[in-house]
This record gives sequence, structure tokens and C-alpha cells, in this order.
Amino acid sequence: MNKYADVDRLPFAEYAELMVEKGAKERGLPDTRKLSFAQLTASAMTFEEIAAEYGEETAINVGIARDPDAPELDDEWVKYARPAIEVHPPLVERYLRTQGKRKTKAKL
Repeated sequence: MNKYADVDRLPFAEYAELMVEKGAKERGLPDTRKLSFAQLTASAMTFEEIAAEYGEETAINVGIARDPDAPELDDEWVKYARPAIEVHPPLVERYLRTQGKRKTKAKL
């Protein structure tokens, strides 16, 4: 069975760890040098270095994990989330009106 088949349904940390493993295997990285996702995130390696050794997918995931403005949304956050139209109806209505105008101009 392919353990990479349903990775889209995994929590980010598990998904990222699998991508590290997959990237290392694809590049023939020896197990002695393989870092975990947490170690890669904490390391000073650049995007290019990570991409070269573990793959671009892993480098992107490390960048996401390093970004303090992009936290994982947990069940607690989702429980209190509300649609934008409920929170700020005038803003959403204005956005939707401008989208219609953009589509019309694009067709001309």
C-alpha cells in the first residue's frame, strides 16, 4: 500500500514529515544524514539547500512552518470561525461587486 496516497488528509505536521522522508528517499539521502521535519524547521538551512536535499515540497513546508503569521488552524479555531459575510457583510458585498466589474472588463 502506498503511504503517500492520502497525504492531503493528514494534519500538516504529519504530512510534512512524510514529505521529508519521500524527498530524502527520492534523492538517495543516507539515513544517517536525514533530518526530521522539526530539525529542518529549526535549522539554518536555506530554501535552496533544503530543496536540493529533500525536495521543493519539503522546502515549501519548512517555510510555512517557520512563518509565525501562518499558524496551523486547529479544531478550536475552526469551532469559532464564521463566514466573512456574517462578520463584515458590506466588505464582502463590495468585493463581490468589484469582481463582477473585473470580469466584464476582461471580456471586452
